Amino acid sequence: MAHEISAGPHPYIVIDTLTGEYVHADMVVDEKMALDAGHAVYVLLDASGISNTLPENFLDGARNSFFIHPNMAHMALYTRSGLLRTVGNMVAKLTRRRDKLTIYDNYEAALSHLLKLVKEAGL
Repeated sequence: MAHEISAGPHPYIVIDTLTGEYVHADMVVDEKMALDAGHAVYVLLDASGISNTLPENFLDGARNSFFIHPNMAHMALYTRSGLLRTVGNMVAKLTRRRDKLTIYDNYEAALSHLLKLVKEAGL
């Protein structure tokens, strides 16, 4: 799986662009996302380029993913896949972090939402 983490348009926004097939290692990228920097991080997860194939025992891996890190303030998931939308909502429910996820089929809308949240947080 190709995995590119880049800075967003605000210092507290990180963009994680995924392509190819999703694997468990893609869920454990806390350090690369600067989640240990001691401040809130807003993540735009661009999953528009991944296959609909999920790794074996995906839900077990999701319970230990960057999504549950205490500094992950919010994740905007961008995907055009109905299956990935369903899986995203299921992970959010299982990890009891439903309030930390929004799902979009438009990249600009996902980024706009994160910029709004950062502004509301006074960052």
